[in-house]
Amino acid sequence: QALTIHKQVLEVRERLLTADDTQIGNSCEMIGLAYSELHHHSEALLAHSKASEIRRKDLPDADPLLATSKLNIAIAHRCMGNYSEALEYLE
Repeated sequence: QALTIHKQVLEVRERLLTADDTQIGNSCEMIGLAYSELHHHSEALLAHSKASEIRRKDLPDADPLLATSKLNIAIAHRCMGNYSEALEYLE
């Protein structure tokens, strides 16, 4: 149910905001977390990557949200057994 709600929120935000608005990135992050909880790690990785891409356009390099995106991408890679890729996001 959480995944459905987060997807609905994303749809509304995509209609109302510009494509690189951080609120859209936040929605993508929440979708990624919901997928992680369902153990759908490849979908989680896609959502976290999209969140990171959007956030990089709008936020300064030292912003904590960018670090959160990198961590979530690393966790998704680790859960899929891609340890070397996970490590790259943690360095």
